[in-house]
Amino acid sequence: SPPGRLAIAAGGARLLLRGVGAGRHPRGGSVHLRLWTAERLAECAGATSLTGAWLERYARALGARVGPDVDLHSLPPVTGMLRLGRGCAVEAEVDLRGHWLDGDQLVIGPVRVGAGAVVGTRSLLLPGARVGKRAEVAPGSAVVGQVPTGQRWAGAPAVKLGRAKHDW
Repeated sequence: SPPGRLAIAAGGARLLLRGVGAGRHPRGGSVHLRLWTAERLAECAGATSLTGAWLERYARALGARVGPDVDLHSLPPVTGMLRLGRGCAVEAEVDLRGHWLDGDQLVIGPVRVGAGAVVGTRSLLLPGARVGKRAEVAPGSAVVGQVPTGQRWAGAPAVKLGRAKHDW
């Protein structure tokens, strides 16, 4: 059942990743193996197939800060290093993991989406990415650093296109 999947995956991830923080860690080291194990546990427990309001509950159980009225359609990171502001929208298949392998190093960082912001489908938010309040990230974009408040960004890497429109 969804509550069981959520409990097993989130509980296991929090135990495995206790004490893991943002930064650079050796590839194949203990942090990398613990992170890999937590992701496989979530997959085997069926947490990766959760949808709807269960994703918000799963994110909170992992330790993420999720504001009210958030529209979350993508899996939260097992690290719990996610902050979603009031009323933001994260569309389907957005990569919020907040970690990647850079040569022989595992880079882990927080991901933040501000209040009222929109992150389009199949976008990638790299470790340390910040999307400002009322900002827009176009579908398929890769955010490396910070998207300022009220701006629209697109591309890989994402670049400024102008002001956010919110015309839908």
